[in-house]
Parts: sequence; structure tokens; C-alpha cells
Amino acid sequence: MCEPEALSLTSSESPKWSYPDRRFAYAKFCLSCKTRAASHPLSGCPYPEHEAQFERARMMKKSPRIRFKSKNGMGLYERDGKYGKPVCRSCRKALNCLPLPSCSLEGHREYYEKAREKLRNIHWKVKIAVIKMLGRECVGCGITDIRILQVNHRGSEGHVLWNRSSTKFFKWIAKGKLPLQAYDLRCANCNVLYEYESGHIAVPEWLLTDPGPKP
Repeated sequence: MCEPEALSLTSSESPKWSYPDRRFAYAKFCLSCKTRAASHPLSGCPYPEHEAQFERARMMKKSPRIRFKSKNGMGLYERDGKYGKPVCRSCRKALNCLPLPSCSLEGHREYYEKAREKLRNIHWKVKIAVIKMLGRECVGCGITDIRILQVNHRGSEGHVLWNRSSTKFFKWIAKGKLPLQAYDLRCANCNVLYEYESGHIAVPEWLLTDPGPKP
């Protein structure tokens, strides 16, 4: 493994204590100790973050692994291979996925329902936080029902290539990773009308001339 780059900092610069190696993207190395962040820092290491990461890794190794049990006493899951992810012993699907109709372990469905409810609560908490930041009402009609309020991309600045969940999208807005001024609140109807009026969605030309079938 190549040696990390030398640490050269001026008094005005703030030191960056770790960096990821492109060949070993899964690990981080301390710039001073030349070792992994999860390893014990050497004497004289100037980065307190290295000590914190080491203590965190040490406590995670001491924590016992949680093993879910089903009613028949057998383990609810087993690993798909030596280093694979845990899957259900019956239907061979991940525990946070909907079990197959043929799954014989009731514990799988219970775990799935709990995980689903947990994600739903997280989604609504962060969505309500974004709604409060954006004014709590639709900018078109003024409705305040959170069930139909949606975050609208205002202009081209708010449109981003997004391949993550809507919960992660709301979290990025709440944390300031996305510009708040690029979004506003609209109800479902006003949001669809805005998409047509702004040109993001176009009506077919033949529909503009033909009003459609008569009632």
C-alpha cells in the first residue's frame, strides 16, 4: 500500500484528520499515524477525532450481535453466504422486505411491520420539519392540510438528479444541503398545474385543437 500524502498545513488552514484511499474506499486512514481510523492512535497524534473513532469501533466489537428468534425457537435469519446479508430462513428474503406468501415464520412479518412503521414515522417527522421551514401552506391556494402538501421544485435550480428516497430528499433540505429558496409548498392540484404552466409537462398539440369527446 502506498504511503499517504504528507501533511502540510499552514496556521490559517484547519487540519483534515482523515482521508479515503481510492484503492481502499471502504477504509479511512489517519494522516498522522498512517493507520486506519479504527486502529489505536499512536502517541502524539494531533487529531482527537481519531481517538473517538477508535473508541467507537472498540465498543462496536464488544456489543453482542442481536439474534432474532421465532416461535419455534429456531433462528429467524441466516446469512446468505459467509459474509452475506442476513435473510429469512424460510423465504430467503431480507428481513426488512415483504415476506413471500409461502413464508412460514411469523417473526419475519412482525419484523417487517415494525421496520415499515419506523421508516414511516421518520419520513413524516422530517417532512413536517420541511413543511414548517417552507411556510406551512400552499402558495397557490393557501391550504394547510399536510396530507396533500408537496415540496415543489421552483425553477430549474431546484431540479436535481435524485435517485434516493423522498425521506433522504427531505433530510437534505432540512440540513441545508439543498437550497431552501429553490423550493416551495403546493398542494397536489397546484403542483400539477405548476408543472404544466412552467413547461415541465406538455399537453399534446392535438388536444389543444380538439376539445375531446362531448359528454
